[in-house]
Amino acid sequence: MDMNTLLAAGITFFQNHTIPAVAILAVVAVMAFVKPKEIFKLLLVALTIGIIFYLISFMSDSMSTGIEHKDTLTHKSGKNIE
Repeated sequence: MDMNTLLAAGITFFQNHTIPAVAILAVVAVMAFVKPKEIFKLLLVALTIGIIFYLISFMSDSMSTGIEHKDTLTHKSGKNIE
């Protein structure tokens, strides 16, 4: 999961769905003006969840790469023995 890919997907969403995106931003802006403490808590929770998902995906990508290299080395040595 690359940050550039996520940013490009967000920009594409806002370009393709302009009216819902503006409506969502307007609701968030009004809520931030009326109840800023709750909005900051919500943003903090969303940021924490996003970081957790990013770390999990990063670790799973790292593990799959390690497993692929291990399998490659195992098959190489098996061919040399035969």
